[in-house]
This record gives sequence, structure tokens and C-alpha cells, in this order.
Amino acid sequence: MFLTSGLLALGLALTGCAGAGASDPAGASGAGGDAVTAAASEVSRTDSGAVIPSGYVDGAVTLVRGTDGVGLVTDTAALGDTPVVSEWFDLHCPYCAMFADLHGSTFEGLLDSGDAALGLYPMAFLDDHSAGDAYSTRGAVLLAAIADSGQGAAWWPTLQGLMGAQPESGTGMSDARMLEIATEAGVDTTAALSSFPDLTVEQALAQKVFADYVAEPAQAAFHSGIEQVPTVKVGGAEVTSIGDATAFDAEPHALL
Repeated sequence: MFLTSGLLALGLALTGCAGAGASDPAGASGAGGDAVTAAASEVSRTDSGAVIPSGYVDGAVTLVRGTDGVGLVTDTAALGDTPVVSEWFDLHCPYCAMFADLHGSTFEGLLDSGDAALGLYPMAFLDDHSAGDAYSTRGAVLLAAIADSGQGAAWWPTLQGLMGAQPESGTGMSDARMLEIATEAGVDTTAALSSFPDLTVEQALAQKVFADYVAEPAQAAFHSGIEQVPTVKVGGAEVTSIGDATAFDAEPHALL
């Protein structure tokens, strides 16, 4: 259940979800990236060997509006002079859900107008908030599978849907409910992955095939100086008014 906007602003002003590192997904991820064999000639891997989901660059999905609608940018150099508004978040962070409720329309406006691209970093480090359910990792796996299946236009609506249905601390969310939210956002959960052609989005979630990968962006972000989520930057400049419902909506535009 969501709080009122006024209480949300107060909560955001107080704090965010902080951490010193990512959760180890090994216990919750089952076979993880080893569940199936990736199409080796077609995939990229991190230094640790984790398969990088198609559509992800340096831990982020970058969304931009083009002539055919919103899509994923796999070569950020193609953005040219288009500025990027970036957010680091965890699907089980309550402050991230508050932020999405308050400012999701601001992000959508920047994207729809073409004034900016969105760089979105799912960070899975709050698995212990869901009592063994590993919701942070599983939600990030679903988002990775959607990107990898080439359904970029549905990525943002799925993210917003998951944030809006965020489970309370100490609880998680079933695969069925997560897939229902994705379907409502326009995802074909029977679509095949690019990296794992024998798997659908639904199967990828069940087998958590990107669990090894999704733990890494959180580690990289913390090492780079990101101290909590949500964190928002425009280019390299951090947005400092993130807890102020009125000022935040103006600050990204001023930094563009």
C-alpha cells in the first residue's frame, strides 16, 4: 500500500537503502547462469564469466525514444549529444518505490520528449529483505530477460509495475505474480531469449539464468562511490534534491 505523496517526500528526505556490497545469489539462484548453455558465439561475458544480457551496457539498460518508439541503446556512442539521466535502484528498496511513485512521470516526460535518455541500473543487494525469496535478484533477472528478449519498449512499464507492487519487507513475490505484472506491461513472456535461445522469458525467470550477472552491477556501483539507492545522476552530476518532491522535478532539467 502506498503512502501519500507528502509522506513519501518525507521518507525520501530521511534516507535511502544503503549497503556495502551485493547479496551473494548462490543460495537463491539455483543453477543460475549454468542452468543452460548460452549461445557462446553470440554473447558477451563479464570478467568473471557471467553472461551479459543483451541490451545491458556496464550494468545498465539505456532507454531512448526513437522514431519507432522507446528502445534499448546497446551502443551509447549512438546517443550523440543526448544527455542521460541515470538511476541506481533495487526493486525491494522502499525508498526506490516511493521515488518511482513520486517521480516516474518526470522520467517518462524526459524520455517521451526526447530531451534525455534514461540509464537504469538494477542493483540486487536486498535479497535478505524477502525472507529467502531473493526478490531483488529475481526481479533483476526478470528485467534482464525482458531486455535480452528484445522487448525494450516494455522494460520501463514493467519496472514501474514492479515498483508499484513492491512486497513489504520480509516478504517476496511469486514468479506468477511477477510475470502477470510483466504481461500487463506488454511483455510476451513466451518470447525466446537472445543469449539463451532455448529459453523463454518465463523459463529464464524460473531458472534465474542471469543471477550471476545481476549481482555484479551492485558491487561495481558501490566500488564507484554509490552509497545508497535511489541515486540519480545527470551525466556525472548527482541530483541532490532527490528527497524534495518539488525541487527534484526541476533539477534534472536544469542539469541537462
